[in-house]
Amino acid sequence: ASGLRLLRRHVVRAPERSEAWFRLGAYLLEVELPRVACAVLARALRREHDEARADPPEAPRLYARALGRLGRRRQAVDVHAQAAFRDPDCVELHLDLTAALLARGRVGGAERALRRALGRLPRSPDLWAASAELALEAGRVDVARRRLRVALGNDPRHGQALALLVRVLLTQREPRRAVNAARAAMRVLPVDH
Repeated sequence: ASGLRLLRRHVVRAPERSEAWFRLGAYLLEVELPRVACAVLARALRREHDEARADPPEAPRLYARALGRLGRRRQAVDVHAQAAFRDPDCVELHLDLTAALLARGRVGGAERALRRALGRLPRSPDLWAASAELALEAGRVDVARRRLRVALGNDPRHGQALALLVRVLLTQREPRRAVNAARAAMRVLPVDH
């Protein structure tokens, strides 16, 4: 309650700044008040557009998360899509859009979103690893392996790609190579992964 009061005072002192609204919305989302957080983050989003901030946008990501918690997944996808269109070089926004589409059960849409993102950012190991994971989930193991090769070519120490490579090699019954990939993954991933 005291944290909420402090944030409200911050908003009252600087109502035109998106950062004040963003912090309040993030706090409300953290304390499990998504409905109120939605209204606050929508205001933060409008202010952020007016300010034309150059740093990667956090307000759309939080706003879409709040919408998702309220069960309004279609609106969450729209928010992510608009944010990714406005800031096409932000990898996190493309990954969020893919996750939102998957949450709606639109696997084909998620694949297309990743292909568009890779057209814009072809050297992103995060996007290649996400694309490989979608292929692996769909049972296209050879496609997943090719995509992982590209991801690891761009970043040989990419943790998610190495972890996926272990799964791919086990699926293809290559345990010795899977052990080697797991050793490489253990060097870059947290211990509890």
